[in-house]
Amino acid sequence: MTYTPLVPLPPDPSLSPAATPSPPSPPASNPSQPPPALHPAGAVLHDSLPLARTATDAGFTVASTATRLGFAIAQTSMSLTSSSLKHAGALLSSAGVGGAAGPALVASGLSIDLANSAVGVAQDLTLAAQHAGQIAAQTGISALEFTTEVAGYQNGDGVRLFVSEDDIEAARFVHAMVVNFLDEVPAGITAKDMYAALSVLALLHADTKTGLPSSTPGLAPISTQDVSPDVQAYIRPAVGIYGNLPTAFLQIRPSDPSHPAHPPAPHPLDEDAAITAFCRIASVPPSDVLAHDLKGATYQPGYIVYVDRPRRNVVVTLRGTINFPADVLTDLVCGVSHYTPPALPAPTDPHPGAHGGMLEAARRIRSKVESTVATALADNTGFNVMVTGHSLGAGVATLLGSMWGPSFPAVKVVAFAPPCTLTRESAAACTWITSVVCGTDVVSRFGLATSVDLREVLWLDTDPSGVSPPAAVYEAPNDTFDHIALQPGMYRSHMPQFYLKQVESLAS
Repeated sequence: MTYTPLVPLPPDPSLSPAATPSPPSPPASNPSQPPPALHPAGAVLHDSLPLARTATDAGFTVASTATRLGFAIAQTSMSLTSSSLKHAGALLSSAGVGGAAGPALVASGLSIDLANSAVGVAQDLTLAAQHAGQIAAQTGISALEFTTEVAGYQNGDGVRLFVSEDDIEAARFVHAMVVNFLDEVPAGITAKDMYAALSVLALLHADTKTGLPSSTPGLAPISTQDVSPDVQAYIRPAVGIYGNLPTAFLQIRPSDPSHPAHPPAPHPLDEDAAITAFCRIASVPPSDVLAHDLKGATYQPGYIVYVDRPRRNVVVTLRGTINFPADVLTDLVCGVSHYTPPALPAPTDPHPGAHGGMLEAARRIRSKVESTVATALADNTGFNVMVTGHSLGAGVATLLGSMWGPSFPAVKVVAFAPPCTLTRESAAACTWITSVVCGTDVVSRFGLATSVDLREVLWLDTDPSGVSPPAAVYEAPNDTFDHIALQPGMYRSHMPQFYLKQVESLAS
């Protein structure tokens, strides 16, 4: 386990705001011109019309193909039958046997030919009727499109009933980021090549026992005596906020085994049951919970504000990634946004920046909870502010705490498994922020800049004709970590129950 000030990756020039899409901002609204009240059914109808047009075309194409195939089978069968009858009749007549049977067979064949011609006409009529039906259907769809557009519906109105503008803009950012990242892939490199190179790199690391060196800045192991009381005190709130069902699944229970942690809930996302589970796991009296919102949204992870009377703190606990897709989009909007912590008296960071999605989340959480925190401080003389969280919650906590330095001078942050959110210079100056990174946790070591470094490693190890063994140790372009090392348990080490076990084992 390591216990360090927050030390994220330094900014990569290729990931500057000029080269990386900026995180989406909330859409501006004009209160003097409220949007028209449009019926949700109309919005869904308008968005479904292009799909209906495509489906109609596909349906009529299938029907036309089936019609042609059916008539072709019938006509082929009739032609074969007619040819057989006429041939048999001609043989009988030429042999002078069978009497009138020969001419009768020829006549039957000719009758089938006549019927076959009628079948051809029927096919043409059927296809014409289908084509007319297709034109009528498409005309009706066009009329509906015109009507809904005149009524004020726009493309995407139906989608916005189910996802927010933030979701749409965040998804666009992630798409642009992935496209930009893959644009650097050398010609001829396939996904199979990349997977093979990654596998070789992992095998070599395992074979040579390559690990994180003890000399890496900020990653020295610690002893029990080095663990801050705040780390021990706030690990349970940081993991307990995940709620009733997740903590039950992860087997996170109260420190007192006689207390049941997971109350019955009418549905998995019941907020009252989640608050009850949090209070039991974190040993917080329900009456001391001041505010909470666990529904969450893009750029707004769940949060709980409560009063910690024994430690004389007003605590803001932020939840990690659990809400899909909102929390995942917040994680993935990882472009660099220009940001300098306002608490720094003389900023010296030459490239100030922060994780764009989490910075936006911190700003929104601040707007929701700051008045509650200020009131609680006024009601509890001598109390300070503590911000904590795990994973996404930890990342947002570091940024929220960096904003609150001037407002709440005694603010502290304890972040468990935080992603890289600030530049090295800004993070080092925020001395009131403590991050806790356990084991080989990948989230605290991986980001957009690191992924670029890893991509370059793979390109060194991969060529269009195959995979060449990589070096056992690769010196990364930045000096935050001495190695890019793939380690067993990188993802397991990030789980909240792993952090709870590690912290409490040091405290015992």
